[in-house]
Amino acid sequence: MNNCLHCSSSFKVKPGTYGKFCSLSCTNIFGGLIRKQKSIKKYNLNPKLCKQCNCIIPYDKKKTNKFCNSSCAGTYNNSKKDWTIIKTGPTPKPKVLKLRRKIRTNTIPNADGPHTLIYLCTCKFTGKQWYSPTVKTIHPLTIPTKKLYSYQCRFTFGIKSYPEWFSYASDLINEYGWYSASNRGNNLSGCSRDHLYSVSDGYKNNIDSKIISHPANCEIIPHRKNQNKHKTSSITLDELTDRIKKFNQQYMETPIGVAPI
Repeated sequence: MNNCLHCSSSFKVKPGTYGKFCSLSCTNIFGGLIRKQKSIKKYNLNPKLCKQCNCIIPYDKKKTNKFCNSSCAGTYNNSKKDWTIIKTGPTPKPKVLKLRRKIRTNTIPNADGPHTLIYLCTCKFTGKQWYSPTVKTIHPLTIPTKKLYSYQCRFTFGIKSYPEWFSYASDLINEYGWYSASNRGNNLSGCSRDHLYSVSDGYKNNIDSKIISHPANCEIIPHRKNQNKHKTSSITLDELTDRIKKFNQQYMETPIGVAPI
């Protein structure tokens, strides 16, 4: 009893055969596999390459495929088309180069290779210029100073101490209440105190924080309106000065919780 080289099944050797295969079918299949292996080895010595990316096209697809995939086929064929004649289909958009603010030049003689891209930034508050790998509008040394200024410009007085000045706010507070965050009461449509002359403009123009935190610079408005206002000022510095004079004439004293100006 012999074992078939193809299917490994046991069979009785017939007279006049080599005794390697159990049937003619196994003989033909095994012979075809051997011939295919030889053809693959020969193909790999000089394979067919993709016209676009020069990748090797698999042996099984060498007769039908000229490209390794549909993406390469589309890229290659589109590059060969004359788009001025074609009336249908999309027209390729011209590539627009992005403008860079500043590219650092290499000062080392005979130095090749990629250079690091950096930007020339200007601080919108101090005007100081510096280089940074990303675009920035505030100098890193200015950020702690601005935070301290914002803290000093906060309102520290209570509006109940000046009921005549804030008399208009009673109806707003009764209707909307005071603003509170979602984790502290969840009254997002409530009222909050707004700086008429903004803290941002005060810092930019070097205005004393005592002026920015003065009750005359305070207005009670719905918090959503306060958010939409963002960093813009509702009044000018001259108008704020007039409001402070009227406030002091009305109360003839230093506001409670506010340092004298």
